[in-house]
Amino acid sequence: SLLVSAEGALRLCGFKFAPWDTPIIIWNAEEDKLLDTAESLHETDPHSLWVPRAGAEIPWARDEKINQDGHRGPELEIEGERQPFRVAFLGDSSTFGWMVSEEQTFSARTAAALDSEGVPTEYLNAGVIGYSLAQGLSRYREFVRAYRPDVVVIGFGVVNEHLNAPGQESDRLKAQRLEVDETRTGRTVRWFRDSLRIAHFASWLRFQRMGGEAAVRKSLREAKRKDVSGLEEVGKHSYEGTRRVSLSEYSDLIDELVSAIRLDGARAVLLSMPRKLSAEERSPILVEYSNSTMLAGERLGIPALDIRSLMRSYS
Repeated sequence: SLLVSAEGALRLCGFKFAPWDTPIIIWNAEEDKLLDTAESLHETDPHSLWVPRAGAEIPWARDEKINQDGHRGPELEIEGERQPFRVAFLGDSSTFGWMVSEEQTFSARTAAALDSEGVPTEYLNAGVIGYSLAQGLSRYREFVRAYRPDVVVIGFGVVNEHLNAPGQESDRLKAQRLEVDETRTGRTVRWFRDSLRIAHFASWLRFQRMGGEAAVRKSLREAKRKDVSGLEEVGKHSYEGTRRVSLSEYSDLIDELVSAIRLDGARAVLLSMPRKLSAEERSPILVEYSNSTMLAGERLGIPALDIRSLMRSYS
């Protein structure tokens, strides 16, 4: 056939052209170097970008490690006997417990408070350092729901969502690309793309249509420029670059996560998480994420606790 003849001709000519793809920056340049090393607290994940690495030591907590199930805190049974009440906590470093022991995390303290009130409670600390709500939705689907919690406490929107997206790709877009690469279809496509010279030729044609090496390098330089310039502008409402999770996407993701929790027969609770006043002075857009959390509670008819305002009342 024509395709077989073309493949043979390209091989006889010695034609090769490595397929070109924009590299995915998983987290950021520094963290990406550490992911999957033996010393790293995290490892890459095709669904959530990164997850806690089972058995990894928690640097600031003496003799404490990520358990073998891949989360902080006590291991829980997925099947069989369980306490009558189980609460899962989704969030970022505030939920995970940055620089505090496990007993000091608010998930552990919530369970202890319920126990003291006569409500035996198991808790699942599913918080992950650096997480955005987009990753939280994936964390629920791929990890938390298997534990069949009665209540899921959602604490996002502190700071990670508004940040400049490295490589100008949102968290959700990155995860979608990684998920496709990990499917059987994705692996098959990669094999054909890497092995067949016709695929090499098609990639070369695409490369030329994009303007060749000079244009591609210019595009990468522009993305890096936006990454750097975004560090100063990202906190403003006028920021024109790509955030890890945009405000509109943040609202949609809350709806999607709460819907998934409800379909699984559990209840959702939203937390408007606290942050430093100085952070909001530097990045006024952060207040909009807090407002979006509270508005979602009203819209969806679920509890939304304004921890941000409560903490400020003590100051």
